[in-house]
Amino acid sequence: MKHINTTIEQKILNLATAKKDFTINLNKKDSKNRYIVGCNLLYIGHNPSLQYDLISTIKTNINIDLYDSIGGWYDEDTKLYYIDMNFHIEDITFALKWASVNKQLSIYDQQEKQVLFLNKKDMKTYKVTVTETVTKWYNESSELHREDGPAIKYANGDKFYFINGKELTKQEFKARDGKTVIVDNINI
Repeated sequence: MKHINTTIEQKILNLATAKKDFTINLNKKDSKNRYIVGCNLLYIGHNPSLQYDLISTIKTNINIDLYDSIGGWYDEDTKLYYIDMNFHIEDITFALKWASVNKQLSIYDQQEKQVLFLNKKDMKTYKVTVTETVTKWYNESSELHREDGPAIKYANGDKFYFINGKELTKQEFKARDGKTVIVDNINI
C-alpha cells in the first residue's frame, strides 16, 4: 500500500467533517499562552463537508503569520460546528475583552483544560466540566449556573436547569426574563 502524506489543510478538513473538537498550533512562540481566543470565524454550519471552498479558506488563513492556532468545535445544543483562527493570550482580562470584541461564545483555558463561556450581557465567565456521562456549568462562585440552557446535561438526555445554584424547572427557566426569577418566593 502506498503511503500518502496528508496536508495540514486536509487533516483540518477531515477533523471538521467528522465534527471533532481540535486545536492545531501554528505559531510555536505564542501557543503556550494560557487562553485560546477565536478571532476569525472561518466556518459555522451543520455540515462542513458541504462547504465547497472550505479547504481553500483554511489554506489561505493558516498561511498568514498572524494567528497562533486553528480550532474546531461542535456545539451539542445548536448542532452547529465552528472553525476559528485563534490568538493565544496570557492575561484573562485581555482574553475576555478580545473574545467580546470578536463576538465569541467562549474562550479555552489550556492550563485548567476547560471552556469559559462568556455571557454577553455582563461578561461573566462560566466553568464547564465534561465527563463521559455528564456536562456541568458553574458560575464564578462554583454554583451550578447557566443562563442559556441546562446547567447539567447527562449523556442519557436528562437536563437540569440552575441559576446561581438554585434549581429551576424547565418551565420556570424558560419563563424568566433573564434578570429575575422567583422560585418559592426567593428572588434569583
